[in-house]
Amino acid sequence: MRWISFRWLAAGPIVVAAGCAAPTPPVPVTPADLPSLTYREVLAAPVTLSAGTFEGAPYDPGGAARPRVVLLEELTRLGDLNGDGVTDAAALLVSSTGGSGEFVHLAAVTGAGGEPENVDTVLLGDRVDLRSVHIDGGKVHLRLLMAGPDDAACCPMEDVSLAFGLTDGKLVEVAEKHHGRLSAGSLAGTTWQLSHMDQDEPVTPAETVTLRFLPDGEMTGSAGCNRYSGPYELDTEGWLRVGPLRTTFRLCRDIVMGLEQRYLRALEAASHVGFYNARLALSYHVHEDAGVLLFESAEEGGE
Repeated sequence: MRWISFRWLAAGPIVVAAGCAAPTPPVPVTPADLPSLTYREVLAAPVTLSAGTFEGAPYDPGGAARPRVVLLEELTRLGDLNGDGVTDAAALLVSSTGGSGEFVHLAAVTGAGGEPENVDTVLLGDRVDLRSVHIDGGKVHLRLLMAGPDDAACCPMEDVSLAFGLTDGKLVEVAEKHHGRLSAGSLAGTTWQLSHMDQDEPVTPAETVTLRFLPDGEMTGSAGCNRYSGPYELDTEGWLRVGPLRTTFRLCRDIVMGLEQRYLRALEAASHVGFYNARLALSYHVHEDAGVLLFESAEEGGE
């Protein structure tokens, strides 16, 4: 009897130890984790990306229309969203299902379970233009243009700020502010650096071209070599009028002067303002040279 009791006591700690396994520690999320992750609540069923993209089968055999999801990798933002002291990520994705709609989604990715996982996703809207995104105080802050009551779906002009927090694994909207229509007033005081002369024509980092909107309806900046300034007007539909521009008279290397002259011609011919993946976008048309000037925010934390 004494031997049986000893065996039972000896076995007890083994059972207790098995029931007290240490929890899996959280892991930090990196940008490299996101392009191959599985995302929920973007389409009807979860989708797994490959190199940042998902393409489903055509809806009709031989047809062109199919579901598609693209990760906007350049808009990935890192920070602690769930308060565990480990880096999480806010990811932006665009989905389409074959029609004209392009739906923008915000996804929260954490490593709380021991590996990166998309814990929740919310829809921001159809064909919204992202103006800025950053993480501050554990919240995801977004500034975007949404379609107002009289806006065509293609051309949103309502300037809105949103903030989302992650609570019990769910993205919850914690703040919303409407700034009215995009206007000269809402651009006043912002500074931008040229990143592309057109969507497929990036500017090298050594060629620093800037644009700053001033509160008095003037714009100013560096065209690469010379300083420039001049008036601008922006209406509530996003139509823009610039100039005439004034410049200083320095001489620089031919390659810099070539870019400067082309940039100033395009800027004076700019006719519409928008945003493209958190870049300021000014559409222009100069004779046969048409395109869109793209600028990145030159201000800390995004514009």
